[in-house]
Amino acid sequence: MRIIKEAIQLPIESESLAGDLNLNVHARSMILMAQSSGSDRLSPHKRYLADALNRAGFTTLLLDLLTEREEFMERTTRHLRFNVDLLAERISAAIHWLERDSQTRNLQLGMLSTGTSTAAAFAAAVHLRQSKKSIDAIVSCNGRLELAQSWLASLKAPTLLLLGGNDFEIVSKHKLVYEQMSCVKKIMVLSGSDHILNETASIDEVARLSGAWFQQFLTPPPAFSSQPALIR
Repeated sequence: MRIIKEAIQLPIESESLAGDLNLNVHARSMILMAQSSGSDRLSPHKRYLADALNRAGFTTLLLDLLTEREEFMERTTRHLRFNVDLLAERISAAIHWLERDSQTRNLQLGMLSTGTSTAAAFAAAVHLRQSKKSIDAIVSCNGRLELAQSWLASLKAPTLLLLGGNDFEIVSKHKLVYEQMSCVKKIMVLSGSDHILNETASIDEVARLSGAWFQQFLTPPPAFSSQPALIR
């Protein structure tokens, strides 16, 4: 397995979004891991998950949806990370960039999202479903589905919802809106976990389940070194 790692700057008006592209040279699909809270892409757990998806045969892009200036503002205001329309526009801009880039334009696209970026991913998936490069599968980890009400019924991308069993508020909200989703869907609660991407005990299970979902609904490479078991 050969992975080419590249730091990117995605232009946004007069500023830019920082990202880390891990290009699996054998991949036929890629996973966009969009982060709604600034430099969250630098989290060791997020990088561990990206590496696991690379080993499962995918290219990954860890991308911050806020600029450096915006992240500085967020330390006191904490409002932009809840601006779903803005975050969805940033995701759409990233996908258009991937569509133009020679290394990624032919790769089928999935998204792995957390928190408010899940609502933004749903919005972007609905808006882009007729585009040349659309979002063809989604994995949400403790996503804020209550912020995605406007797009639930129109979402077509197969979607896996992963929840921490100890996060009772998130689990309750997910169960209330789950039935409104008309796409292929599955909800799984990881027992003994709270914030499932911040705990070593659960991150391997998230990686396995995510890899299996993406392998099921995206184009896998001809062969890869580590194949997660399919979700039943």
